[in-house]
Amino acid sequence: MFKKLIELLQNCLITKDYFTRKNFTSSSLNDMIKSQVNTIKKIQERRVAYWQLQHMSDKTLKDIGVTRGEIRQKV
Repeated sequence: MFKKLIELLQNCLITKDYFTRKNFTSSSLNDMIKSQVNTIKKIQERRVAYWQLQHMSDKTLKDIGVTRGEIRQKV
């Protein structure tokens, strides 16, 4: 989880020039942070879904129409 967070933050580093632009607003920074938080939430939700499916019995998976080999594709 932390590797992905670090990767996301590295991809969205704010340079010094970003803060010196005339069109800089706090809402744009706020939007960027919200976007990153939402991305992290989605990643975490997918990890939880994957974990839950992995720990289901084969019978339960069959009942919901998923095979163990399809779990990664479905999540």
